[in-house]
Amino acid sequence: MKALAIDTAVSCIYIAAKCDENTVTLRLDIGMKQAEKLLPAIDYVLNQVGLSAKELDYMALTVGPGSFTGLRLGMSALKAIHLAYNIPVYAFSTLDVYAYDFSDSREKIISVIDAKKDRFYACVYAQGVRVSEPFDEEPSDIAKRLESAEAYVAIGVDSALFVEKMHEVSPNMQIRADKKNVVTTDALFLMAEEKIAKKEPPLQDYDGPSYIRKSEAEEKLPKNAQ
Repeated sequence: MKALAIDTAVSCIYIAAKCDENTVTLRLDIGMKQAEKLLPAIDYVLNQVGLSAKELDYMALTVGPGSFTGLRLGMSALKAIHLAYNIPVYAFSTLDVYAYDFSDSREKIISVIDAKKDRFYACVYAQGVRVSEPFDEEPSDIAKRLESAEAYVAIGVDSALFVEKMHEVSPNMQIRADKKNVVTTDALFLMAEEKIAKKEPPLQDYDGPSYIRKSEAEEKLPKNAQ
């Protein structure tokens, strides 16, 4: 299949294009320069596999949780291609994408993203199945949520920081960070094609990013204005 996948949920972004068996993946750890680099990066990976946007069979992306700016940027880029060429877009939780390659783990998986302000976005999985809803909590609250007798593996780009913070609040917790570098676009291609095979619907025009947390602007609004 011919496809484009992007993950702009955190500062380290992935952009990949595939044409049947050929795949080109670009990793950009560029912080606040995402806005100026994303569209040229999409053009680059498409050109490298000999595709134009109108030839795509589908597109896939992470929809959050993650960076408010990054998620909006990724969504806008793919929706523009969708509107121009009617290419379907398949959307996935960032935390689910991180966890995809760990479905065979005997330990429980906790997929995490640094949400700043001493909080983490997280979700717990057992053998590839969610056993919690995604949440946004401080390490002390997460420690209360997790079962003390269980062993956990933290995954995601912020997993090492997460484990450090968890051991500060719960020194005896059985938790370690997995150092595997998950190329999220690889998972996005596989997850999207599973949806296509099952004839599940793509992203709808009215769908948007999944933030979990309110933006700073929303939090500053007077209560009577929310």
